[in-house]
Amino acid sequence: MGNLGDHLIFKVIAGFAVIVGALASVFEITNHLGEDAGSDTVVASVGFASKEEVAQMRGPIDRIFTAWESKDLSLYMGQWTLDTQQFTPNDTRDYQALYERRQRNFEEFSLVDVEDYTVCYYGPHDGKHMLFVTYSMRYEYHDAAKEGYAERDIKESYGVVFNPNLGRWMIKENRDYIGAAPC
Repeated sequence: MGNLGDHLIFKVIAGFAVIVGALASVFEITNHLGEDAGSDTVVASVGFASKEEVAQMRGPIDRIFTAWESKDLSLYMGQWTLDTQQFTPNDTRDYQALYERRQRNFEEFSLVDVEDYTVCYYGPHDGKHMLFVTYSMRYEYHDAAKEGYAERDIKESYGVVFNPNLGRWMIKENRDYIGAAPC
């Protein structure tokens, strides 16, 4: 009986060490991708994916920011699954509604400047891998009568899934203007 009790205590201690190690790695910065992403971007990992996997998972996020600056609707929409959901404080959009919204946005802006964004990998959740983003962007209108504006330190989350047919990660869920992010 003593051996079984010792074995169970060892398993509990070993399990606790794994949990503590995973929690500690939340705060560990594991990869700098600024040169690849075109921004001063840091990826933090909670230990559920390698640096290379996280770099691939964040690919659609990097491409949507590129699409914003070039106002490339095809590139932008190519990062989303057809069953995607985007949640904002006042609205929920499916793929078609997101398409229509971005089409209007890209037509009305003469300039979109992605000033900065940071991506943080959080880990798997509900069948998706979660990434948190903080961004700052500036917008100018074609219509000179409309005043441009800037968004600063906006927080959002992305749930990405791997599409085996395309061989890449895509955005299945976006929660924009969430107010807080863990990185």
